Amino acid sequence: MRKLTILGTTLTLALVAAGCGAKNTETIASPKAAAESTRAAAAAGAEPVKVKKIIVGTGTKFPNVAFLDQAGKLTGYDIELVRELDKRLPDYEFEFKTMDFANLLLSLETNKIDFVAHEIEKNKEREQKYLFNNEPYAYWKTKVIVAKDNTNIKSIDDLKGKKALTTATSAEATLRKL
Repeated sequence: MRKLTILGTTLTLALVAAGCGAKNTETIASPKAAAESTRAAAAAGAEPVKVKKIIVGTGTKFPNVAFLDQAGKLTGYDIELVRELDKRLPDYEFEFKTMDFANLLLSLETNKIDFVAHEIEKNKEREQKYLFNNEPYAYWKTKVIVAKDNTNIKSIDDLKGKKALTTATSAEATLRKL
């Protein structure tokens, strides 16, 4: 039941998030279900389905989520979820555009991609700019790791005034005590 809820939420998100704009059509992987549906309709004498191309931004270095397998094929949970959307939505054709994680949200803002498939974490700033699905499908617990001999840092409060390493565009980069 949970999988159906997640799929339904994701389908809704995909349809709502799909937008218009100039697109770069460099493709890593593009399922052909929509094109086949259009050809079948034309062969049957029906009006061909007008297919809307959706450019999906993703990365290639997030294990289990969006990565290149040993054969160099783009795969991962988010990738396979989009491929399933492509199969189930014949009016749409989904194409992946890979890029560095740090460029995904900027590419979304500038209409270079239509939505992101890369397990983007929600925070207050992002919620003001972007539409997120209502039902999360992953939960991340942020942890602080220090050297074994460091006895000065025991909580997040102890990081005040210290330098910490994180990815610039990650949710952790915006973490602060309210």
